[in-house]
Amino acid sequence: MNRSEIEHLQDEIIGEAVLSILRENGPINNKAVVLRLKAMEAREPDARKHEAIARVIEEVNDKLTSKRGHDAPAPGEPDRNNVYPLFGDSSPFHISKKH
Repeated sequence: MNRSEIEHLQDEIIGEAVLSILRENGPINNKAVVLRLKAMEAREPDARKHEAIARVIEEVNDKLTSKRGHDAPAPGEPDRNNVYPLFGDSSPFHISKKH
């Protein structure tokens, strides 16, 4: 399997995890996504997909760890950096009013 196929599979896995959380009206945050991915990994019979889920979990955890290290709040200050964009930093469209 080439790199683009692996990335496509990983994108599908993240999408499945997020959609399953949304169907249950659950909160979409990093912890919820990782927990859902772990549940998916535990019940996945396909070895290739199981390995891909494990890689996604590792990648999400690595990003969380590196993000926390860079943006750690000062002692006694609340952590307000717990929301991260899932699909990039910019909006794909621009809303403008036409009168």
